[in-house]
Amino acid sequence: MSKESFEKILQKEKIEPIIWVVEDDLDVIESVANFLGALGVRNVYCFSNAEQALKVLEKECPNILLTDFDLGKGKNGEELAREIVMQNPKTTIITMSGNDVSNEKIKQAVQQIGGDVIIAGKNASAIGRVALRAIREFEENSK
Repeated sequence: MSKESFEKILQKEKIEPIIWVVEDDLDVIESVANFLGALGVRNVYCFSNAEQALKVLEKECPNILLTDFDLGKGKNGEELAREIVMQNPKTTIITMSGNDVSNEKIKQAVQQIGGDVIIAGKNASAIGRVALRAIREFEENSK
């Protein structure tokens, strides 16, 4: 799908999901944010750790969360995903860990409380494809 047609869909439908990217690797944050921005996706918020995201969670909950498992010091991606899904069970969680065990930990933890998880891995293009799929699903469910 071209940037122009994707932007038309977003503008026509006036649906703008709130997307959070939580990752301690700034290169990954930049790659994902640039990819989504190039497609005209707005409302992308980036955090380098779970604590930053949780401060914002008090005011606003994402529709889509892209997170790594290992977020450095503090809470990990599993703990962050749980807290977000407990506040909004409709939030789609996308894991961006290069470690299959970590991805499965997040998936099992979130599914136990009724959330939806998509495993993307660490590849930037795979993350982008999965994020676009989640955005389309959000749009369909918001009609």
